[in-house]
Amino acid sequence: MGKINEFFNEYLEILDYYKNLTGINYEIRYQKEFNSQPEISSIIKKIIENKEYISSRLDPKYNKIRIRMSCPKCGLTDKNSILNKYENNKIIFNCPIHGEYYADLNKDTSMLEYNSPYRNLIRCIYYTLVNNNPNYDYQIIRVTGSDYAGFYQEEMRYKLASYLGIQHIRCQ
Repeated sequence: MGKINEFFNEYLEILDYYKNLTGINYEIRYQKEFNSQPEISSIIKKIIENKEYISSRLDPKYNKIRIRMSCPKCGLTDKNSILNKYENNKIIFNCPIHGEYYADLNKDTSMLEYNSPYRNLIRCIYYTLVNNNPNYDYQIIRVTGSDYAGFYQEEMRYKLASYLGIQHIRCQ
């Protein structure tokens, strides 16, 4: 929808202010670039392998993995992931106009979209993998809101990451 562009300069102004104040650089990354990281494929596969446990906690209403991809022909998407199917390394989606299409998890992760709880979980796992990997020469800091929703999401991510066997440092 392009709404981000209406306020992007103000956002950059805030980031530049803190960069000048602290001397710490920042990098802006978009979802497509984030999803292109090599670790994302294995994270998505791990979530699918544990879909019953994870979806019952992150989507108790539908009990679905809220991962979606827009139809390449018309852009429609099943926002609630109701009709998704999972076969081998593919997620099969369904467009009401054009029928089935799929994402190959070995090469199409850049096209995936998630609802907020799944996006937060995937980012949490990715950041933890980077921060625990000595091959990266940086650490990722994640700032989470201190309101009830931020606290709840941080606790949920911690529990799910632990369930998946990922060492995650709990935010205080």
